[in-house]
Amino acid sequence: MIGSEKDKCPCRKKSCKRHGKCEECIEYHKTKKWEPYCIRKKGIPINGKEG
Repeated sequence: MIGSEKDKCPCRKKSCKRHGKCEECIEYHKTKKWEPYCIRKKGIPINGKEG
C-alpha cells in the first residue's frame, strides 16, 4: 500500500504496535503522561508538569 498512514506517521518509535494507527494511538495516550508524538508540544506532558 503506497502512502499508508504507517509511512506518514512522524513517531520515532517504529516498533510500536500502534505506529501508523492514529486513532488507536490517541486513545492509548489518553491514559498516559505524554500525548502522542505527532500532537505534543516538545517537552510538555499532558498534565503540564515535568517529571
